[in-house]
Amino acid sequence: MQHFVVLPSQPYYLPSEYSTLGDKLKEVGYMNHVVGNQPPIFTGIDFRDNTGVVTHQNGTHNTFLFSERAEKIVRNHNPASPLFLYVAYMVPHFPIQVPAGFEESVQVDDANRKAYAGMMAAMDQGVGNITQALKDTGMWDDTLFVFLSDNGGDDVFAGSNYPYRGNKGSTFEGGMKVPAFFHGSMLQDPSTVNNELYHFTDVFATLVSVAGGELETDIDGVNQWDSICRGEPSKRSDILLHYDTHPDTTGLAYRMGDYKYIEGITTTWPFRRFSNDLFHFDQWFRPAENPSAPIPDAPFITEDENNRFLFNLKDDPLETNNLYYDPDEQNVVIEIEQRLEEYRASISPIWYPGALDPRSDPAKFGGFWTPGWC
Repeated sequence: MQHFVVLPSQPYYLPSEYSTLGDKLKEVGYMNHVVGNQPPIFTGIDFRDNTGVVTHQNGTHNTFLFSERAEKIVRNHNPASPLFLYVAYMVPHFPIQVPAGFEESVQVDDANRKAYAGMMAAMDQGVGNITQALKDTGMWDDTLFVFLSDNGGDDVFAGSNYPYRGNKGSTFEGGMKVPAFFHGSMLQDPSTVNNELYHFTDVFATLVSVAGGELETDIDGVNQWDSICRGEPSKRSDILLHYDTHPDTTGLAYRMGDYKYIEGITTTWPFRRFSNDLFHFDQWFRPAENPSAPIPDAPFITEDENNRFLFNLKDDPLETNNLYYDPDEQNVVIEIEQRLEEYRASISPIWYPGALDPRSDPAKFGGFWTPGWC
């Protein structure tokens, strides 16, 4: 699943032979709950609970519904069994709709940015309520709390990755760096900033290991608990950040130590590749509340399979100085290309069903989106 996202009516899914985090935790006795949903991609979504489509909450912002449901799960949970609770808020994803009561959370002149801040404030309150429920039920001291995002912000919809380069869906740092933290009494080195090298897949491996589960040997993630808990060095020296052979978005991104290499098309979204010459998603975006913020002066790029970039992120975190053609960096280029050949030899062919499946037509399910092929 290395290309784009799962669209409504598209038979594109995680193959059943792969275990999820919930599967692995269930093996060691955890009670699992998932609260939240995927954002609307072009066509919208339907809100469901364990019994079917929810229609009686029309007009209620889903941030409130998710927070209330998660808090209820915590308060009704029997602490005798371990709990895994995954809460996936939709905010601050588009559409930009601020929950009632949070319209004036932040005073910003830009209307969309102000609404975006209100959406974040509502989520913050929900996380606080869930945290309080864990404390009230005596579970907080044994809780490992993980907060993270899945991608950078989208300037088109009031997000901001400033001062980093790139927009949501970009292989530049603005599209890949995300806010994240771990909290728990079991952390031996708390209240510190960790600059070690981790990948999103490491969360799976780390949490399964911390819970006492067993990991398969053929997964991408690495158990990083010693690094997160005790401040030891990361077990990683490199990360394949992105690899896509689809003709619309052929490209890759790779980290080796302090170096980052980008090849080919720098956006992972097909429709943004073809609009990049207009919007320049590869550049830097000033936040709306600071329109005079300084940004680097760099030439626009054309999305092309022949693009090559090399940055030293330790010296150049904003990705302003392309070292790929620098004679002094050719040993680094050669080493990266050798490592990438090893990855290419092991990666499965791309699987992406382009056609939508009419079996999931909402007209066949009372007007609600439903996968009709399973």
